[in-house]
Amino acid sequence: MPATAALESSFLGKDFRELGFARIAGLVQFLQVMAPSMSSNLRHRTRAVGHSNMAGIWLTGSVRLRRPACTRSAAAAILFVLLCPSGNAQNCPIHSLVFEGNKSIGSPILRAQIRSTREGVLYNPEVLNWELRNIEKYYQDQGFLRVKVGPPSVDFLTDTAGTRVVDIRVPVSEGPLFTTGQIRVKDAHVFEPATLLQMCPLRTGLAYSRQKMAQWQDKIADGYRTMGYIRFHATAHEEVHELQKVIDCTLECNEGAEYSVGKISVAINESIDLLDFKRHLLLGEGGLFNPEMISLSIQFLNQMHVYKPIAESDVEVQIDDEKKTVDLIFHLALLRKGSAASRSWYTGSAMK
Repeated sequence: MPATAALESSFLGKDFRELGFARIAGLVQFLQVMAPSMSSNLRHRTRAVGHSNMAGIWLTGSVRLRRPACTRSAAAAILFVLLCPSGNAQNCPIHSLVFEGNKSIGSPILRAQIRSTREGVLYNPEVLNWELRNIEKYYQDQGFLRVKVGPPSVDFLTDTAGTRVVDIRVPVSEGPLFTTGQIRVKDAHVFEPATLLQMCPLRTGLAYSRQKMAQWQDKIADGYRTMGYIRFHATAHEEVHELQKVIDCTLECNEGAEYSVGKISVAINESIDLLDFKRHLLLGEGGLFNPEMISLSIQFLNQMHVYKPIAESDVEVQIDDEKKTVDLIFHLALLRKGSAASRSWYTGSAMK
């Protein structure tokens, strides 16, 4: 039995009363910390498999949606927080949280990155560790690639009211600041490299940020996909100069082929005028496939009040990598069969 399944099995056999308030509080804290990062990873992985699967559009081509590994590991971690033995530390509120050794980034800014581990909140070591990893990521996005945050020093004390509390001191070793060196674009032909470089938020001499580099890659990918290059992919290659504390970066582009719209069909029980339906779409057969036009077409169709509300999950996208085409199947249902607005759409032949 896989480890996660074993944890789930043991969890289902437990009574929440056995877990105690401290474990439930720990779970709540853990979810508060993990929820934004899990949703961020999910967006990243969705974008990575292709822009054409945006917002739940079905994919039946070579692209497959897979459950992100981050959600599986997060589920196991949540069960661990619930099931691991509870100690007195879980029942102690935090009295103070202090950062030591930080010079370039002030403590108020670091505290602003913390979501749950604050004064007055019950101390949870698992949550604290996640918080410190987030602070490390924040430092790295500011150019401190060699930063180390923690391990924390935790002291258990008794306050004047006789309550057992926790004082936390977090050592910070910032390391050197790395700046941006030369940025290059390789193998770009659809767009001029100079045009893509103008979109980059980093400039020579500024603090290097991997997050900004990733945002730049996403912006370039969006531009390519609106031109029909739905298989576009770019990889950033970093060259770190430790002595100069400078990072050169080369963005290698794999543009792929240009995809066009193949066949547009409708799956519906009623007969409609297919040609008239296609005239209301913002993309047509033989034209460039732009995923954004699907969303805009759906908005326009919904404003007509002819069909029941259409979602992006009602559009099936079939990608043929050999023909470099994208077929679209709209799964529809008429809003009111007897309405004047919909009767004019019944005159065509039913799609099979």
